[in-house]
Amino acid sequence: MNADDELDPRENQFHPRLQSRLIGHKEVEQHLLDAYRSGKLHHAWMLTGPQGIGKATLAYRFAKFLFTNPDPTSPALHLAQDLSVESDNPAAKRVMARGHSDLLVLQRELNPKTKKLRPQISVDDARKTSNFFSKTAGEGGWRICIIDAADEMNANAANAVLKILEEPPEKCVFLVISHAPGKLLPTIRSRCLKLELSPLQDGEVEQVLSNGMLEVEINEDDLKSLITLSHGSPGRAKELATSIGARQFVMFEKITNQTSQFNTSALLKLTEEFSKRGTEEQFNIFADLLSDWLGKRARLAAINNNTSTANALAQCHSSFAGAIRQTNALNLDRRQTLMLAFDDIEKALT
Repeated sequence: MNADDELDPRENQFHPRLQSRLIGHKEVEQHLLDAYRSGKLHHAWMLTGPQGIGKATLAYRFAKFLFTNPDPTSPALHLAQDLSVESDNPAAKRVMARGHSDLLVLQRELNPKTKKLRPQISVDDARKTSNFFSKTAGEGGWRICIIDAADEMNANAANAVLKILEEPPEKCVFLVISHAPGKLLPTIRSRCLKLELSPLQDGEVEQVLSNGMLEVEINEDDLKSLITLSHGSPGRAKELATSIGARQFVMFEKITNQTSQFNTSALLKLTEEFSKRGTEEQFNIFADLLSDWLGKRARLAAINNNTSTANALAQCHSSFAGAIRQTNALNLDRRQTLMLAFDDIEKALT
């Protein structure tokens, strides 16, 4: 591992290219396998869905499979049940070590001056695709480009990639990962076959997390709460597990789920965490989770024909969003903002 790897927050033992199994997404995986066995594999696939659900893991999994099975007419290929490849397979090992000459990964790079990830995939990075696909495959098989994620390309980078998508060379595959495909150029979307990956079931999220991915101690009840908050995304659950804002929100749910009469002293103690310096990001994580909670409670009240409560909670949701914006813009007291919101919520529920 070089110095840049040590600084790159994405580089750890749970990186998608290092995974040998895929939890969930069986239908999508089967679709890719069938498409390859048909002998008419499309040159560009867009893997869409919420962030952190396994899109990149599937992309690297498919790349390893193609490198290991370069001939779609091979009799052995028709015995395959899925896209799995043994982790000690030579081609798979080169992918995991970032040493496969026929794999190009476009992603945000580290800024050598700030040592932080650049905010976008630049046009200079995207132009690597032209050079990459102008050469013959080093190992005589497929040439594969994984874009992770396409949403992070700036306009010039997107146009550079589009040129190759419009006139693809033989035996090339683009695996385009997108969390928000609606933001991409329509011309890029039109060149790709879209495969939408769904959020995982709670049990599947727990499976993904069971291999030590959380890296923190957490009790069973709190883990279940975080899995619920992750909306089917193991990546999101991992982020929440190390987030003070998420932990405080789990505490908020425990305080408020038992009764409509809130324990003011407990809530006041909860907000003390956000009075500390450097907790702006955690405050916003808590605020986002509380906003989602308000929206869900309002919808549930509406479904149950409790119109007055639904309207009151909807008003709380709107007021809270404005209060958070103002608090962040003017650096107001975060504790006071939350306590006022809790008071409004309590009134809406009683």
